Amino acid sequence: MIATAVASPCSAAGVIDASTVIAVRHGVYRGVQYTRYEAMFDGVTSNRRPYRVPCQIIAPRRPSDGSGLLLFDWLVGSTIPTAVGQEQPDARYTMTDDFLFGLGLSYATVRCDPEGNKIGFSNSEKPPLEGAGLEIDFQTETDVAALGAHKTRHEESNYRAYQFAGAAHIRDIDILEFGLPDPETANPAEWTPFIRALFVAGEKWCDGVLPPPSLWLGAPNDPTIVRDAKGNARIRFVGRQPVNTDAFRLRASEA
Repeated sequence: MIATAVASPCSAAGVIDASTVIAVRHGVYRGVQYTRYEAMFDGVTSNRRPYRVPCQIIAPRRPSDGSGLLLFDWLVGSTIPTAVGQEQPDARYTMTDDFLFGLGLSYATVRCDPEGNKIGFSNSEKPPLEGAGLEIDFQTETDVAALGAHKTRHEESNYRAYQFAGAAHIRDIDILEFGLPDPETANPAEWTPFIRALFVAGEKWCDGVLPPPSLWLGAPNDPTIVRDAKGNARIRFVGRQPVNTDAFRLRASEA
């Protein structure tokens, strides 16, 4: 999992079609009433192609009750062929409404135009541009070992990357929707608290509070990584103290 937040050099004109707006009560979070708005969003891309897509905004009924923070959620297309049956808003799904709206933030997301699936893309890792904002990436060990996340091992003043040993790409509570084996035999590591902590750290970073230095596991088969007999990366420090035990590492059968 790689979560990024960077500014784009492209620009495109777009507006909400007021005739399509639907507003419904979304719930109360820490005493603040939220409203969910859904509508169609019309515009023209930076290369002059028209689009019309559904969008969603969830915000305090009274803007003054909010924190002023806006989360734009990237919809994940890999969940379309699964039991979910549509693009999944990963940030809202994993961190939950109670946590996000409990912070007083506003939320927005937008569906992609089907034509956009035909546009070429690259997953090459590149450092964020100077002045382009702040970026925090989070990867599980599976992402590092199998999905190329080791390429994020670079350092810039506006960038952090955190890689966590013993964690799978998806949680055991999520695997049913992907048609994977019994969740009882899946990796039980729960990385949601890390995502929430990094989200808060990112907000504080915007206010000048630096997050911790990047934490890397290393590239696949890196000889400098201490591993157990089954090839698992060993945790060597707990609470800044060196340890020499497998007690802090999931077994390969669970990974």
